[in-house]
Amino acid sequence: MRSDAWSRLVECQDLLRQEPLLSVRDVAQRTGVSERTVHRYLREMHGGSRRPPTLYERVMPLILAHLRRYPQSRFTRGELARVLLGDRTVHLTPTLLRMEREGLVTRTVEARTDGLFSPKQPIVWWQLDADAALTAEQAQLVSEEA
Repeated sequence: MRSDAWSRLVECQDLLRQEPLLSVRDVAQRTGVSERTVHRYLREMHGGSRRPPTLYERVMPLILAHLRRYPQSRFTRGELARVLLGDRTVHLTPTLLRMEREGLVTRTVEARTDGLFSPKQPIVWWQLDADAALTAEQAQLVSEEA
């Protein structure tokens, strides 16, 4: 099944390259696929999806690099947003929770003890997971050896 779809993709791309003035409908009829599929092939030929990167895809590498730079430190969501993005209005909580599910960071919830806020209001600290820290150290050792 995969080889049949692959051959249709190659045939469609060849037609589009050889005869760039063909309409999408003509290419679809010649190759036996739908017009929607031809549009998808055209997108793939010209660099893939136009979907903009998600917040997670943009912010996760920044957070991970910062936490790897300071592996023993803990940060709040607001501190990370201010240091990395210069903006505290960005909602990093979903990104941090996803990173926690993936085993990249550790979340610690503690009661406030600074006297500035109600003791009922917890503070959430984020830290690089110990296993992720080891992986970062191993990667750094390998890059130093090379």
